[in-house]
Parts: sequence; C-alpha cells; structure tokens
Amino acid sequence: MARQQPALAGPPRGVNPRFERSVTRWLRAYPPRWRIVRGAELFGVLVDLSRPDDDRLSFRTVVDLVRSGWATRWRERPPLPTWFLYRFFNRRIPAAHRGWAADDIDGALYPTRQYLASMWALLVIWSLSLPLGSAQPAEVYGLIIVGLGLASLVLWPNHYRRQARLKHLVPQPGELLVPGVLIGQEVPGVRVDARSALRWAVPALGLVAVGSVVSVLAAPKALRTIPLDVGSWEIVVGPIGTGRTVALIVLGAALLAGVRIAVVAQRRLRRWLPERAGQPYRVLRRLSRTGRVNVVLWTGAVGALVWAEVAGTLALVLSVPLGVAAMLLLPGAAVALATICRSDPADVDDLAGYDVWSTATRGRVPDVDRLAIAVRPLAGPVPDGAVVPPHRLGDPPYPVLR
Repeated sequence: MARQQPALAGPPRGVNPRFERSVTRWLRAYPPRWRIVRGAELFGVLVDLSRPDDDRLSFRTVVDLVRSGWATRWRERPPLPTWFLYRFFNRRIPAAHRGWAADDIDGALYPTRQYLASMWALLVIWSLSLPLGSAQPAEVYGLIIVGLGLASLVLWPNHYRRQARLKHLVPQPGELLVPGVLIGQEVPGVRVDARSALRWAVPALGLVAVGSVVSVLAAPKALRTIPLDVGSWEIVVGPIGTGRTVALIVLGAALLAGVRIAVVAQRRLRRWLPERAGQPYRVLRRLSRTGRVNVVLWTGAVGALVWAEVAGTLALVLSVPLGVAAMLLLPGAAVALATICRSDPADVDDLAGYDVWSTATRGRVPDVDRLAIAVRPLAGPVPDGAVVPPHRLGDPPYPVLR
C-alpha cells in the first residue's frame, strides 16, 4: 500500500512558488505521519509569517525546522531494546510503535537499512574465514557486500516491504479493530509475462556467458592452493597457469549440460503448456521499468567484474560460477523464447514466466495460483469492541479479509 502523502494544495494566492518548494523541502525533517496530520497547518503558519518577496526560508527558520523535526523523530522512536530487536532480528514491533514502523517500512532506504543491519552475519562469516588463510578476503567479501547492497536497493524492495507490512503493521488476534486499521486482504497475484521476461533474460544471460569466457581467456591471475604441511594449505593469488584450462573445461561442460537441459525443457513445454489450467487469481504484466533497470545494472556489474579480472585488479574467482550459471540457463531460456514466439499468440497471451520455469523444471502443468495477501485499510463501519478473531490452526498469522 502506498503511503498517503500530506496533501499540500497549491500555493495560496500571492505566495512565491519557490518559497512553497523551500517550505515543502524542509518540512521533510518531520516524520511522514506527522506531516500527514499537521503538515498543512505548519505550512500555513510559515506562509503567514513570510514576506511577499521571500523566495526561501531564512537560515534560522531552517535550523529550527530541522532541529524540531529530528527531535520529533527521535522522541517517537521505540526504546532502544525494542528498536534493536526490530532492526537486527526482525522482531515484531509492539502496537504502540506501529506508526514509527510504518514510516520506517515506507521509507526510500528501508531495504538498505535492513541489509546493513544484517551485515553482522557477513562480518561473522568474514572473521571465521580469516584463520583459513584466504588471500583476498577484503576483495571477495567486499564484492559480496556491495552486490547484496545493490540487490537490496533495486532487486527486491517491494517484496521486503510487503512482508514487513504484514508482520509489523497488521493487528494481532485480540486487538481492537477500528476503521482505517491495516489488515490483510486477498487480492489477485501479479506475474510477469513470459515473453517480456525472456526477451530480457536471454540477452543478459548471453552477455554474462560471453563475459565469463573472456575473463577466463584473458585474466592474468587466479586463486591457487598451496600445500604447507600435512593436512594444511593456503590460498594465494598467483599466475593463472593450468587454471585457465580447468576453467574452460568447466564452462564447456556447463554449456553441454545446458543444451541437454534445453532439449528436455523444450519437450516438456510442448507437451504440458497447452494443457495448463486457467488462472483466475492472476494478473499478468510486462517486465516493469524497475525490472529492466535491474537487468541492466546486474549485467553491467558482471561487465565491471570481468574488466577487473582481465585488468588484473581482481583474481579470477567470481566469473567462473557466474558463467556456469549462465551456461546452464541460456540454452533453455533461448529455446523457451523461440517456442513462445512460434506459438499462436492466443495460446500464450496468459503465459507467465513462472509457468515456463515451473513446466521446464518440474515437468508438469503449473498449479493454479492462490490469491495473494496485500495490506489494505479496513473500510466500513466496525462494531464497538470488535477485536481481531483468535488465530486458528492453518490460518495466516494475521487477519485476512475474504
């Protein structure tokens, strides 16, 4: 559910639009839920105190707004133990602090905040790897941290927010129900159209596969294992040597396996897709702009990795497993796209990318999708004293409107 923004109408007659933009910008120091309730009132006060020729807030007013806004944010934060468990262990937030949690979840950087809070696990893994004699922990784990941080920003932000709203904002059994309270509601699920997804997946996988081969052919160094004593060894960076041949053999084997997988997938698609059931609880959409940006960003990140390995900045490590994954998936994706393009459009208009993946990997007709759960405000009259019903075995851990 999109957060309602404070409805600040157009500037009153005689107010400089630049002054209005200045006020709106500095009011963001206050929490969003505070601006929804009182933002228009404070906006009017600042306009009344301004002069007709003012085009921005004074420095003193800006300082007061920022100080008061951040003081409000700090004052409404949950206690430190509650915040710590919520942030680092995703413990359910108490009802008294759901307003603060709603602002946090709907914030632009919520996925990144959650990712940074979970970095303690990576740091533990990193510290445990140091006694193993890794030659370049900073490079390898640095790439992992940066990659996961990028993923948290652009790859799954809506998924993170949807799960967080269900867990932290929906009232629990026994709590009072009031109009406007958030509650789970069954809605049709959204799937990506197969043709749209594959038209972006095939070129991206092809570029990753080619980049991996280039890196293996041109990288000057790689990680090598050197035995020390009996039962001990050390990983160091050295000339690639015979590692180039081994990596090429691995990539070639992955490509052959991918071709074999593609043959099986094509046979399964031709057999089972015409027999798939209708999907009454599904809405298809083309790959979104965010999805296309994700594809471009991740393909560019692989390109940067290839460049770093070819230039010798990094040892040949990550390009090989990425290339193996691309070699395994590329033939099947290309075959699936060709099969869909040759089919009658009427037969594949309702085909989702999930259907193709499920049929090709499982070898049977995909199941009918279930209704998805979305967080919506409770509308309509609510009897006095009504509470969330007790949780029954098999029900979701939150109330759902059916």
